[in-house]
Amino acid sequence: MKQAGLALPDKGDYAVGQFFLPHDAQARDIMLKAVTQKISDAGFQVLWTRNVPFVYENCGPTAQQTMPSFIQIIIQRPYDSAAGRPFEDRLYHLRRQLEKTYDPEALAICSLSSRTIVYKGMLHAYQVGLFYPDLHDETMASCICLIHSRFSTNTFPSWNRAQPFRFLAHNGEINTLKGAENWMTSHGIEIYDEDDSDSAKLENCMEYLYRHGRDIPQALMMMIPEAWGPDAKLPKQQRAFDEYNATFMAPWDGPAALCFTDGIQVGAFLDRNGLRPSRYTLTKDNLLVVASESGVVDIAPGDIADKGILAPAEMLLVDTSTGKLYKTDALKKKYANAHPYQQWLTGNRLALESLPDVKADNTMSATDLDHLWRRYGYTYEAIKTAIMPMAENGSDPTVAMGFDSPLAVLSHKAESLFTYFKQSFAQVTNPPIDPLREQVVISTTLFLGRDTDITKDAAENCQKLKIETPLLNDQDFAKLTTLDLPELKVATLSLAYDITDRPNRLAHALDDLFKQAENAIDNGATILILSDQHAQKGQLTIPILLAVAGLHNDLVRQGKGTDASIVADTGEACEIHHFACLVGYGAAAIHPYGAFATLKERGWVIRSTLTVMPAPRASSRS
Repeated sequence: MKQAGLALPDKGDYAVGQFFLPHDAQARDIMLKAVTQKISDAGFQVLWTRNVPFVYENCGPTAQQTMPSFIQIIIQRPYDSAAGRPFEDRLYHLRRQLEKTYDPEALAICSLSSRTIVYKGMLHAYQVGLFYPDLHDETMASCICLIHSRFSTNTFPSWNRAQPFRFLAHNGEINTLKGAENWMTSHGIEIYDEDDSDSAKLENCMEYLYRHGRDIPQALMMMIPEAWGPDAKLPKQQRAFDEYNATFMAPWDGPAALCFTDGIQVGAFLDRNGLRPSRYTLTKDNLLVVASESGVVDIAPGDIADKGILAPAEMLLVDTSTGKLYKTDALKKKYANAHPYQQWLTGNRLALESLPDVKADNTMSATDLDHLWRRYGYTYEAIKTAIMPMAENGSDPTVAMGFDSPLAVLSHKAESLFTYFKQSFAQVTNPPIDPLREQVVISTTLFLGRDTDITKDAAENCQKLKIETPLLNDQDFAKLTTLDLPELKVATLSLAYDITDRPNRLAHALDDLFKQAENAIDNGATILILSDQHAQKGQLTIPILLAVAGLHNDLVRQGKGTDASIVADTGEACEIHHFACLVGYGAAAIHPYGAFATLKERGWVIRSTLTVMPAPRASSRS
């Protein structure tokens, strides 16, 4: 800017936008003119635009064919915005306005900040410095440098998908991506681009929490939780922090090694599985190097002050404003003690096991059970090879990989709706979880009830009912049906409808169900039970998967997706594939009364949700 005869404002009083624009010169100039005008209309003064130097030959042929233009726009801080985070938040709104206005193929914003500049591209690691001469300029100086090097695995590589993003770089795969996406949608959290990678969507969610007042370390601890179950040895305050967040957050779980920065703080974080390496070295002159492997930067052994490797769920943080290094224990203690999380849980969270026992009306005559089997398509094979082995062995029968039956859509016979869905497998080769680690890191705990304001830490967020497993036995389900508290109110909706000559009767039955559910929520219900019990002669029932998925999506469309949890009281679901489909499409808990009735008829006693035992005097049919 000095060479151009312009004065650069003081540090913090200006921002730099790093943009990818169209490669064609005419299209680039048109887009640049439109973007700078949009920035001015938003109340910002554009001080200068700069063509970022690059060396065309220092990238591959595929990258050359799709190469954009590289433009930096320097923006003055408005006088009505304070420097620091207020300025950054206002720049965020500007960035989102630009991203929503223009085609992402024609405009990609690598960064727009008063603190950070992102140089990235469709490049190998060694090519980045060769491609951008700026990075070799002797006057280019920073106390933070965050670098990411990895091939694309679950998205096609492109210039704009390259990492690092605005805040973080992620090495790994998010195995719970679909659940996290659904959680974002139901909570009204914007997914910037459906075609983004799992890493980009991870940052979208993190930025949502960050823009509502939390800092990055806390946001990541909320999203990528540590193992906090009974087998994990944690301080009480830390366990309370994790359980509080679990009452309303969907986990972004899977192999994940993260580096992150907001331009002042910079840190590294590992997920609770610990399946990605993250090693660190601290020198005596306070240079901290963190990478997936040792030896990335040559450091003489005599200059090393400290070194180590991050264990599962551990974090390392440097605050350059204070020059201090923080390790996991100090960081987690800080956030665990920021609010009285244990007090909030004690006063608001109920455990299903703590509720008083209720007599369960679970008697079913042989005739009724036979009707149930016929109505829901139970077969001898399903009872013999699926339900009974689960009771006998406590696990899913081992068969061929996945659900490998012929496609239901090609069958000329009536098929259960569940058979139209297949198991989804990740397209990567992650190592299997070993049994010891699985006991600690895998949990089936869920929370039922209404989500309130997740943008802030408040006691109301954990007004929930805690259940240890999504599968409820007869006794636990009976307890659930008796709940009638202001924050935990249950409404039961029948899935039965009359057989009539009415056209599109199933569609009308679904519409009626949706209206009943909305009315129940408006009247204070926070748990909706969808029940196909007690269907009479002359009635049909809405397939439970259609009812759950249809209602969940209708509530999301109406802006009520977080107002109530859905519980499936069903005789139709009796296999693990059925349960997985129901949970995947919106059910928070399942009472498979048909499967339990079948086991009782075969001589089994249901002692608890996950424990079935042979009856003392086995029936003649067992």
